Amino acid sequence: MGIITINQGNINSMNTGGHIDILKEFSGAFDDKFGSLLGVQRLKVAEEVRPHASLVHRMPHAIQTKVKAELDAMVKKSVMEAVDTTTPWESNMVVAKMPNGKQKICIDPQRLNEALQRESHLMPTLKDVLPQFKNA
Repeated sequence: MGIITINQGNINSMNTGGHIDILKEFSGAFDDKFGSLLGVQRLKVAEEVRPHASLVHRMPHAIQTKVKAELDAMVKKSVMEAVDTTTPWESNMVVAKMPNGKQKICIDPQRLNEALQRESHLMPTLKDVLPQFKNA
């Protein structure tokens, strides 16, 4: 998909007392696969917030085929799901041309982000965690 590009001419190995081939050693970090969360994930939206569907922007005819191919690839990789009907929440899609010629597809979910009810998780501080390691 081209979100991260590894230029093998610049990064082939790292010398830390011995020769380590980074691309082989950490090959799982440099593949085209996306991570995923197990099961169905649900976002909680505040009930008092009205759903917002942004206006659709017209796309230049010259890039429609490339954008369609990129969207199909994202559906195939399970990055997103195809929807044939309108939904209560719709965000604008923006297409930018990358230096390598590919299309970068972005959305602006600002209105949805404002309506999401976040679960709060208090992160422990170093002071909270250190006593657990007193005999380590």
